[in-house]
Amino acid sequence: MINTNCSAVHTRQALCCKMSVEYDKFLESGQKWFCHVDDDNYVNPRTLLHLLSAFSHSQDVYVGRPSLDHPIEAADHVQSDGSKTTVKFWFATGGAGFCISRGLALKMSPWASLGNFISTAERVRLPDDCTIGYIIEGLLEVKLLHSPLFHSHLENLQRLQGESVLQQVTLSYGDPENKHNVVSVGGVFGLQQDPTRSLDVNFGAVLHVSQIVARQMIKQGVAGAIVNVSSQASQRALRDHAVYCSTKSALDMLTKVMAMELGPHKIRVNTVNPTVVMTDMGRINWSDPQKSAAMINRIPLGKFAEVDDVVNSVLFLLSGKSAMTTGSSLMVDGGFLVS
Repeated sequence: MINTNCSAVHTRQALCCKMSVEYDKFLESGQKWFCHVDDDNYVNPRTLLHLLSAFSHSQDVYVGRPSLDHPIEAADHVQSDGSKTTVKFWFATGGAGFCISRGLALKMSPWASLGNFISTAERVRLPDDCTIGYIIEGLLEVKLLHSPLFHSHLENLQRLQGESVLQQVTLSYGDPENKHNVVSVGGVFGLQQDPTRSLDVNFGAVLHVSQIVARQMIKQGVAGAIVNVSSQASQRALRDHAVYCSTKSALDMLTKVMAMELGPHKIRVNTVNPTVVMTDMGRINWSDPQKSAAMINRIPLGKFAEVDDVVNSVLFLLSGKSAMTTGSSLMVDGGFLVS
């Protein structure tokens, strides 16, 4: 987790600021590959690793997918007579993601490290991903390796047929009607289609992300709080919810162990445990009055939770107002567990 201290606005200067920090942090890390993806990308790690395994990180490798069908042209140098020289180059769009080998990243240093990336971008008046292409293709004369496996939100993913989706490196599903970039899948994944899905989502993902975040917090000496989203189902057996109840119970216990181990580092860890929440999915799944009545009748407050009820509980556990609370589960259940 990197705090860039750059502006959150979507301007050229802000984007270049973030890319500059990303690049410097990569050089400091000693890692072999610098792979940049936008926050609206889905990444398939297995396919990405398979793609990169075909190259050596010490070689000059710049791989990604351009958003244009032609190279772009940028003003490069101003001559003594006032005229400008131009350079043509391809660039991999940041909206689809790209990867740069360590060997090539090191060669970029004169134009990219220690804030030089921002000044380079200002000189050619280009955004972050274009500036990457300018440095690599235009200055270092290393060619972009065009890969069809990277996809941005500008593409129509319906062109991908069947299981070919599983072979892609990055995917993005946003469009004007789907601004939140959510893939809607009809039906429910059963145990036959995906036997470990619930365990991976409810427990495994939290474990892996928490390890990454906690290590960085400890390394940087940052005190703080982590809040995991569990469920009332972690503490009450529900018919036909064996896997869900079990994975949420596992999450509660993971939270307690994290609280014990991270406490000496001044890091608090808690869970919020809501009842049914009226998200879009919640309204669909609980729209049947007969189904919902059976659950609401067991809630003393007589209603399901709204999104803000959960958000406010999370904010409380993240704030200094809960400074002595760790290893706890905050029930947002309207009294379900006491009924």
